Amino acid sequence: MTQFFQYIVVGLANGGVYATLALALVLIHRATGIVNFAQGEMGMFCTFIAWSLITHHGLPYWGAFFLTLLIAFVGASAACSGGGSGPNVPSHAGRKLTGTWDGTLVISRRNVPDSVGQLRWTFTVDEVAPVNGYRVQVVSNNPWLPFTTTGISVLDAPGGQTSPIYTHGVYTSPRGCSETFSSVGIASDTKIDASFTSADCDSQTFTGSVTLTRSTR
Repeated sequence: MTQFFQYIVVGLANGGVYATLALALVLIHRATGIVNFAQGEMGMFCTFIAWSLITHHGLPYWGAFFLTLLIAFVGASAACSGGGSGPNVPSHAGRKLTGTWDGTLVISRRNVPDSVGQLRWTFTVDEVAPVNGYRVQVVSNNPWLPFTTTGISVLDAPGGQTSPIYTHGVYTSPRGCSETFSSVGIASDTKIDASFTSADCDSQTFTGSVTLTRSTR
């Protein structure tokens, strides 16, 4: 019976560690849009601080525990507010697409003519947008796929004249279902070309081609 309760305690302890790790992954991803697996390194660093305080400075366990929490909090706060690019402080390059872009959306389906319609993307930067990313409002006036939705766009290597751009969102089809789209393309200061593949309510696969230029209005 003693061994049984030991197993219960060990299981709860291990489960608590896994739950804390999962919670950290979710919180960081929701705040930044980035899956960050650095929790182990951060935990190891805090453990080393606590070990040093206990071993080399003679602090009792609980004193070292709370002091380590304070040091970790101050260090994290300083890192987030130290002027670098953080989740809420996008880099200069991450602002180059801000504004309204107009163009066309071409939908290609099997055995039917392509459907062409106007498209507008409006990029904004806020606390939801990840580093080098934007909240983007997508307004499609394509006759086969008209919709309005909001998604997230992220620039990869935004410092160059052209940068890969990834956009993800969920739209409501006029045929009554909600579907996701994930486009991949190239963005410059004046033009965006992207493409994506999705499926409509009847599981019919289609491809989309996006061409946008910065609006002067």
